[in-house]
Amino acid sequence: MQYQHLVQNTSSLEGNVAIIFPNNEKIMSVAIEALKTTNVNIYLYDTTDLTELLRSFDIDTQYLLRISTQILDNEIDLFQTVASDLINGKIKVLMKGNIDSTKLISFLNQYPSLVLNNKILSHVACFNIPKYHKMLLLSDVAINNNPTVSDKIKIIDNLLTFTQNLGYSKIKVAMLSAVDGVDSQVTSSVDAQEVTQHFSTSVRPYLLIDGPLAFDNAISMESVIRKSIKSPVAGDADVLIVPNIDVGNALYKSFSYFGDASVVSLVLGTNFPIVATSKADSKSNMLDSLYFSLRLKKQ
Repeated sequence: MQYQHLVQNTSSLEGNVAIIFPNNEKIMSVAIEALKTTNVNIYLYDTTDLTELLRSFDIDTQYLLRISTQILDNEIDLFQTVASDLINGKIKVLMKGNIDSTKLISFLNQYPSLVLNNKILSHVACFNIPKYHKMLLLSDVAINNNPTVSDKIKIIDNLLTFTQNLGYSKIKVAMLSAVDGVDSQVTSSVDAQEVTQHFSTSVRPYLLIDGPLAFDNAISMESVIRKSIKSPVAGDADVLIVPNIDVGNALYKSFSYFGDASVVSLVLGTNFPIVATSKADSKSNMLDSLYFSLRLKKQ
């Protein structure tokens, strides 16, 4: 499965999309393109005036009528307003604009009703990589810096719900480490084994999980054959669970810059889709992430 089919034929996509801090040209251009290619309404929340930025795009009146702008005095008022609009159902999709991920997550954690019961917030990046044979999911590269074993279990739980919503009947999850066997001196390998053992005791026929696995053995069947690795996941992973944000960030940027990959980025664990792209992501990736989220909402 690749994600192209989820970001095509977008004219039927609809809903109210909130963009927080859309105060730069790239974010605003994504919003305007979404107005032209879908039936969404855009709600802009910021603490700086957006008049001149909007005027610079010379937006057709038919699209301006679908934009609502709220300028708040400060960030506290902005987040309170956005939370209220999410809680009362006015907003169906939230998109991160020109704001650090840490502020977004801090905001969400201040309002427990926005987070699903017994869930943690986690980030997933869905990559189309030209040299890989299917969509590759990477988690967590933005929110959980040094996740514990318990955190990693909850990250995978989020991904199970997410992939089932996408229509997967089975997913293969690789727990990444620097080694393929457990080494007491390599914490990520010990964690990977514990997480794998946790899920091996639960009845989840749609989940195949293995670890620790080194990166090459998670995604390369040639490497698996050469090293005679026996694993239901190795060489064919759908999901890579990284040991920490350092590894995740490096892989994310390596896929994007060296692997010529396209990516959509979302936050999981809430009862509404959240678009959470990197500031360095292309306009195309940001727009695809929004389409992807709207498709999830529709499903």
